[in-house]
Amino acid sequence: MKDSNSNTQKQHKSSNLPDRIKTLLEYLNQNLYGKEEALRLALLSAIAGENILLLGASRADKSTVSRRIAAAFSDFYKNGKINIWNGHYFEYFMNGNDEPNDIFGPVDRITKQHQTENYLPNANIVLLDEIWNIRPTVLSTILKIINDKKYYNGNSIQEAPLLSVIAAAKEISFPPNKPLLAALRDSFTIRVLVNPIQNNDDFFTSIDSEDDELKPDKEQKAALLSIEEVKLWQQEINKVELDKTSKKWISGIRESRKDISDRHWKKIVHILKTSAFLNGREITNFTDLSLIEYCIWDTDKQHDNAVNYVGRYLDLDTHIGDIPEQVKAFKDKKELTAFEKQEYASLDELINSKIALGKRFKDHVRAEFTNNIFANQQNLDIILEKNDTLIAKLEKEKTELNRLHSLYAEK
Repeated sequence: MKDSNSNTQKQHKSSNLPDRIKTLLEYLNQNLYGKEEALRLALLSAIAGENILLLGASRADKSTVSRRIAAAFSDFYKNGKINIWNGHYFEYFMNGNDEPNDIFGPVDRITKQHQTENYLPNANIVLLDEIWNIRPTVLSTILKIINDKKYYNGNSIQEAPLLSVIAAAKEISFPPNKPLLAALRDSFTIRVLVNPIQNNDDFFTSIDSEDDELKPDKEQKAALLSIEEVKLWQQEINKVELDKTSKKWISGIRESRKDISDRHWKKIVHILKTSAFLNGREITNFTDLSLIEYCIWDTDKQHDNAVNYVGRYLDLDTHIGDIPEQVKAFKDKKELTAFEKQEYASLDELINSKIALGKRFKDHVRAEFTNNIFANQQNLDIILEKNDTLIAKLEKEKTELNRLHSLYAEK
């Protein structure tokens, strides 16, 4: 509690950054329904310099999320409108018959090198749709670009200006006869489900809306990012500190999930630090931890279990301890001794203090989650439900203690 409270007061110099990110997300969410979560996480991933895997049926229109992320950058804003098809953005649908020339550019007959302009090696934002269809002939090269930001073009090494790869697939499981894809999947720090529009009102609003070309107003245009700016931010993000709660929580998950590599944990921690930075903090807090849920699943079963990690290692400091046993100790007594009366008063005070602490924590948690732009707000309900359950148990013990005290007073 003290750790988290003090952390939230430690702001970095970009104190207006959260408002800018909120304005940017409002702009990117225009005429976009049911994809707010995926868009928010994709933006976080891009600013962090990490990669994200969008999962869901083809009709979920995952490519729209990728194009919106490109539209978040002023590098794509030319002549009064957004134009993502200007060489900074590369989008490709893997069909299983892909050749290196399709992705890395045509080969020059003289230099024998791929001409990479307008192709993946020269792009900042990349969408690779149906990623599990990738052919072995391009897999190793793409992995090198994703992980090392380098493209080996013939006899030369080309620095890749890649910021983030957004991949899309129907499901997280890849064909069992393609084990090399495990390394590719590990390159995507965040994995998020994207569903078709669920709400009927949103669906009809969407199909009745005009062309979804984004037109930022003056305030939204000022909020646009630049590739160069984000790369400078990444240096500042590395300076963000992990708070004690984050370290405790991560240590607990590492103990139960030994299959997660140190390299992947480094990427996860970078996501947490990016969240803190974009929320105007120089140190993480427990709300950033809700993002781990998106990073620690490789199977559908693991996805279902990931939610259960929320709050498991978060010390709410409202635990019951042996309070029920202490209350029971007052049963079947004919009267209370002077010492036992002191014990009663101390126990009554302890229960009251824990109930008050739980209620203060509830207000604190709600405020912190509300202030975190990227946190999974569903986790708030889980934490509050756990807290309310503990408070209810404490109040039950308080009622029983008061009942016993009344009996002694009547004797």
